[in-house]
Amino acid sequence: MDLNLRKGDKVWVEDKDLAWIPGDVLDSSSGNKLHVETSTGKKVSVAPEKLFRRDPDEEEHNGVDDMTKLTYLHEPGVLYNLRGDTFSMISTLSIFVYDTVDALKDFKYSS
Repeated sequence: MDLNLRKGDKVWVEDKDLAWIPGDVLDSSSGNKLHVETSTGKKVSVAPEKLFRRDPDEEEHNGVDDMTKLTYLHEPGVLYNLRGDTFSMISTLSIFVYDTVDALKDFKYSS
């Protein structure tokens, strides 16, 4: 699979601890490997077929609100998007539950 990646392209790099991490292509000067800088600052050489393209603004917006808006539909993109939605959903739910409990704390049951 030829991704035709160039310097500056946004990609997903496989990581043994985090599954996938964001990275930026630095250059492709060493034969069939690409030099990529990950979001952790680590520089790695990776075969192009082991990389997946990343939506340019995916990190900035913490994913998309609808999976059909993903430009690249693949495992790392979907997982990243689900992580963002899940966190947002849990966060919203906990605020809703807190507000509800707070509103009902003085409620007295009458028989």
